[in-house]
Amino acid sequence: MLSVMATRTRPPAEAATRPGISNRLVTVDVFRGLALAFMAVAHCAYLMGVNLVAERFDSDVPFRITSWTEFVLALLGNPCAIMLWSSAGMAIALFERGRRAVGVPERTILARLLARPLVLLAVAVFVIPPLWAVKGHAAAYTFDILSCLAVSMIFMAFLRNVPTGALLAGTLVLVAAMPAIRQALPLDPAQPHAFWSAVWLHFSLKTQPQIWYPILPWLPVMVLGYVLGRWARPETLERAEPWRNAALATFALALVFRFGGAYFNLVPELPLPAWPRLVILCRQPPSLTYLAWNCALAMLMYSGIAALASRAAHGGAGARVPGALLAPLNAIGREPLVFFMTHFAVFQVLTRQAKRFPGGEPVWRMLVIASIGIVVLFVTCRAFGRLRERYPRSILRYL
Repeated sequence: MLSVMATRTRPPAEAATRPGISNRLVTVDVFRGLALAFMAVAHCAYLMGVNLVAERFDSDVPFRITSWTEFVLALLGNPCAIMLWSSAGMAIALFERGRRAVGVPERTILARLLARPLVLLAVAVFVIPPLWAVKGHAAAYTFDILSCLAVSMIFMAFLRNVPTGALLAGTLVLVAAMPAIRQALPLDPAQPHAFWSAVWLHFSLKTQPQIWYPILPWLPVMVLGYVLGRWARPETLERAEPWRNAALATFALALVFRFGGAYFNLVPELPLPAWPRLVILCRQPPSLTYLAWNCALAMLMYSGIAALASRAAHGGAGARVPGALLAPLNAIGREPLVFFMTHFAVFQVLTRQAKRFPGGEPVWRMLVIASIGIVVLFVTCRAFGRLRERYPRSILRYL
């Protein structure tokens, strides 16, 4: 299935008239598809009341473990946000490189890079709340993952003009200084218009709208993905070994941070056994330990994807299983906005139908429902991708 792709995808139909544009990599699209699958499982768990949580918040959200199966599944899904932000940065770099290679004007590149996040913001504000209805009541708008991702992409459309070395240095300084900056600028949700000051730095359920993903703590993940996509050769991005080595080094850094004190961890220790306590980290706002640990886990997953894609690209009997595993994630990863919008509706329907068949272990029932939903979403994304290839100049190119 993936053997026809080699390791790079064919240029989209929109670019068919521009030979030389190759702004997609199978590994990046599959990586994004895996992140979206993790997100879908987490949202299905939420709708079914399954406690799929293995992370902490600095306030407002208590932590509890209800089963070790749920806990391990949640640990595997924790890198989801980092995977989405980093793959978005890499995709921007690849898009920019491909368009510049064939002489597309900078103003056209900028317009395309701004169009997608503006669509994402519109979807986050006007489409997602009614789709995320609980018991028939539309959810209130929150500054959540889609809004923060869109704002980060808008910033990235302009930050890409900064010299890459300076951009990398400034980003690393911002990451290292973020706990001190947040402490120097504490949140007071009682202040008028607290949202507009808090949205840059603070997780808060006390502002209106609530802030689940503050901008500045998450933006560096996208910038680092962009720098990697700009500096690394496509062949390097498709090899498993560099990613595996980088993952091991980052795991070691995360362990140093884990025992480095409050500055790196943000929250006090929980009264739990040693091994779960070691990996229960502060996600909102993201601690340095959380970022390092989950970046390492994400890189390990990317390494596995690269290894499977390499086997699939070589063809033969040994390519069938890797190809079968990667093809659905590739289709999903190429249509992230379609997946994001439709997965709410799909899981609303499926979880309501599941209530007609009670019994069984909740976490396993949830995984069955999530698997069915992901299959439906794969078919939807594949159909939409084919439709967009058929009409490359239509409004569908912005979705």
